[in-house]
Amino acid sequence: MSVHTSHSAVSTSAAPASARPGYRADLDGVRGLAIALVVVFHVWFGRVSGGVDVFLALSGFFFVGSLLRVAESGAPLDPRPVLRRVGRRLLAPLVLVLAGTTLAALILLPFPQWNRVAEQTRASLLFVQNWELARTASDYLAADPMVSPLQHLWSISVQGQFYLAALIVVFTSAWLLRRARIPVRVPLTVLLSLITVASLTYAAFSTAPQSWTYYDSAARVWELTIGAVLVCVVPWLRAPKFVRSALGIAGLAILFACGFALNGNAHFPGPWALVPVGAAMALVVAGAVPGATGADTPTSRFLSSPPLIRLGSIAYALYLWHWPVLIGYLLVRDRPSVGLVGGLVVIGISLVLAEATTRFIETPIRRSVPGRWRTTLVAGLALIGVALVAGTTWWT
Repeated sequence: MSVHTSHSAVSTSAAPASARPGYRADLDGVRGLAIALVVVFHVWFGRVSGGVDVFLALSGFFFVGSLLRVAESGAPLDPRPVLRRVGRRLLAPLVLVLAGTTLAALILLPFPQWNRVAEQTRASLLFVQNWELARTASDYLAADPMVSPLQHLWSISVQGQFYLAALIVVFTSAWLLRRARIPVRVPLTVLLSLITVASLTYAAFSTAPQSWTYYDSAARVWELTIGAVLVCVVPWLRAPKFVRSALGIAGLAILFACGFALNGNAHFPGPWALVPVGAAMALVVAGAVPGATGADTPTSRFLSSPPLIRLGSIAYALYLWHWPVLIGYLLVRDRPSVGLVGGLVVIGISLVLAEATTRFIETPIRRSVPGRWRTTLVAGLALIGVALVAGTTWWT
């Protein structure tokens, strides 16, 4: 799940986020709240919080929105810059986390488990970790010393697959519609709506085991395309402030309650996943005011608070790090659970690693300003990625 992509997934502007046209601070806050729920529920409750489903919906909203802006601008429909920028954005922190996790696995895990880590490392680098977990019938389990430290990367793989598919669908549709001199937004909305309905129907009525359906890209894609549909129609939405305020309050309340009220392991990505996804979409609509920054309701002001915005800015790195740190802590302490103090230690270490990764890896690579440090960083991470593939292939 990129768990976390920029408001403009194809933008490389080095300008502050708040300076970007159309920037909404409240949506950064939604990401911050979602990652907080993911981490807290993983660390202390061993349950699915619905936060990952929120990330998937927001990823569809942001990424397809950025592609739609290109398609409607009349700019060349060149996929190569998009692939380069999104690839760097996703892969750079991922390679670092995989390298650190692999090294820790060699130290902490018994030899018989090395093969599993090696296979999942390669699968994660190739964005097929969800299929690897489905193939091995791996239930999405609560944290335990015997659980894979890379289990959580299934969502990043689903997002990577979606980004490639969405790029093909949106740019191909735009190219055909440009030739026919037809505006792209309405036909694209219809197409994405059909995909959403088809995927949700498949997720609801699939007869495959839950250990397969949970990771199945076809059953998950509706969570991303529903966000894509919303970004297509959001310019047409008009709602009074009291309606948007009610939507925001309801969305927040549902999001907070979701992890306690629903058993996501057993029921997602079927219709019950509409609860966290719907809550996220309600929060998007609550702040959707043309020409505004999304902070004119109590909910939007809460989500625009500096702590949530800051947490949202490191959400991707925090998602990548928190699970390996949690499993590593359990292995070192030889315990089945972390407890209150141990959980605080895990979260503290994860926050430090996420902040460092964002500041020294993500930000330099995301910016388009050329420089020796950026070139060296990209080359170094590429070498680490090659070494990971070669090393894990040798293990197996």
